[in-house]
Amino acid sequence: MKLLVVTGMSGAGKSLALKMLEDCGYETLDHVPHALLRAIANSTEQKRNLAIGVNVSAKDFSPKTFIEIVESLRANKALECKLVFLDSDDEMLSQRLQEIGEQHPLLPDRTIRDGIKYERDLLMPVRDTADMVIDSSDYEDLDLRKF
Repeated sequence: MKLLVVTGMSGAGKSLALKMLEDCGYETLDHVPHALLRAIANSTEQKRNLAIGVNVSAKDFSPKTFIEIVESLRANKALECKLVFLDSDDEMLSQRLQEIGEQHPLLPDRTIRDGIKYERDLLMPVRDTADMVIDSSDYEDLDLRKF
């Protein structure tokens, strides 16, 4: 079974990516706390390819723990696990968050730019361990059919 763990910057298009993967035949789950990844991925009931979206704005998110969980899933011989990290340039992330009228989910009491910088620093280790980094600044590049 293929397992795609999809994460990345807030506003980079994780939900859109999951919808596209669903159109490609994946079962998809969005906004899954990373603590539940192993249980979901190791379910004996799961036979179809699965894409799981993990948001860093979850209260319990820890980059170190998340990476450890992904590594354990990669080690599972029954799974073909890949970590997909969605990114975009800061200007586009800021624009997308402003368009939906939201503050940055990690720093709602600060500017969107401050939130983006904080999130980028927080997620650098996750991005560095990703099997694929997709820049969604231009959605034309967001073609997930090759999975």
